Formats: sequence, structure tokens, C-alpha cells
Amino acid sequence: SDKRPNGNRLAPRVGGVVVCHITPRRREILRTYLDKTQKGCSRSDPTDCTWSGRWMGANTAHNIYCRYDNVGKCGSIDCAINHYTLKAQNSSDIYGDRCDRVDLFGLRGKATCGYIAWFDDEGQIVNSWYKTR
Repeated sequence: SDKRPNGNRLAPRVGGVVVCHITPRRREILRTYLDKTQKGCSRSDPTDCTWSGRWMGANTAHNIYCRYDNVGKCGSIDCAINHYTLKAQNSSDIYGDRCDRVDLFGLRGKATCGYIAWFDDEGQIVNSWYKTR
């Protein structure tokens, strides 16, 4: 049996967030309004409490694809970004009392269900990722 506090699940989070981005060609912001999704806008999924899957960078509109591995106390995560402005891969052990901390792409992350807040070395939030469908 899995003795990890959360296994591949993150701590619960209440509420949803609409994730939108600026289109590269027209430089227009696409968003969801009154539950009607316009073309190019991804709705976050705060009910998906797993580490694996597709994430969206709120400040960058990068798609990040992550895979969870069931190793150690909290597991590990391997993520890849494949965007025309950035191609990168990085991995991190998951750590913390609640197994909700990761270090990826030079930043420190704190996760809740469907959301990761990213902090720089000074503790300032610099980005966030939302789990997308």
C-alpha cells in the first residue's frame, strides 16, 4: 500500500479559474466569460488533484506536460515545455510535510489541487500553473 500522505494527489483547493492567453498572431486575449469558452482559452480543472498531465502557465501560456513517478516519500515529477519560444525539460523530487513542494525550471513551487504557485529566490510569486483539461 502507498504510505505517502497524498500519493499522486495534491491538497484540495476550492473554486475554479479560467486560464486564458494572448494569441501569437493577433495579440488578442481570449477568455471564458459566463461559462462560454472562446476559441483558444483553456478552462482550468481544480478537481484534478494529480501531478501528471497537462498544465498551463498563467503568465506565459506555455503548455507544460508532466509525469509523476511513485518513488521516495512523496514521489517525483518530470515536466517538459514544448513551445515555439521555449523548449525545456526538468525534473524534481516532490517534498514538504504535505508533499506539495517542487523545484522546477529554477523556481520553487507550492501546489494545491489543480494549481502551482511559482516563487523566485526572494520569495516573490513570478508565475502560476493551472491544471487544464
